[in-house]
Amino acid sequence: MLCGAISKKHTVSVRVREIGARLGTLADLYILKRELHFLGLVIPISW
Repeated sequence: MLCGAISKKHTVSVRVREIGARLGTLADLYILKRELHFLGLVIPISW
């Protein structure tokens, strides 16, 4: 797909969504002091 095939409205909405997601991540980590958590068992990785 060529870049010209994507509408400008769609491009702007994707950028706004991405900025919101990044700001939300920063707020979770630094303002709300939330920790990462994983669901499931820990699987050791051997080198």
